[in-house]
Amino acid sequence: MLQNILVVGLGSALGGVGRYLLATALPYDPVGGAIPLATLLANLTGSAVIGLVAGLAMPGGLLAAAPTATLFLATGVLGGFTTFSAFGQETAQMIADGEPYLAFVYVTLSVWGSIAAAVLGLALGSRI
Repeated sequence: MLQNILVVGLGSALGGVGRYLLATALPYDPVGGAIPLATLLANLTGSAVIGLVAGLAMPGGLLAAAPTATLFLATGVLGGFTTFSAFGQETAQMIADGEPYLAFVYVTLSVWGSIAAAVLGLALGSRI
């Protein structure tokens, strides 16, 4: 149990740092009708990679015999990298700023894009 907590904690720290670096590379200014690209990219890429990890963890996959690696990558790194809370706050801010259509586009891209990315990652991972 303690080992799993440490593995997830280390992975979360790495994912969080990656998320921070992405946010500083693509800063979001809520004024001016822009979509927060860093959050969108983090969630889309994170969904694709978690799908890939899930596929690789399936019976016969490269990670099937490595549950600790799967825990580190999926729960830790990708859990720290992706961000539902920032997505929710940014969407709420768009609505509060009188940008409901932009919020709708952002929600649509984020939710359906993340699902599609996860499906593609899973399909790829299950074939490797």
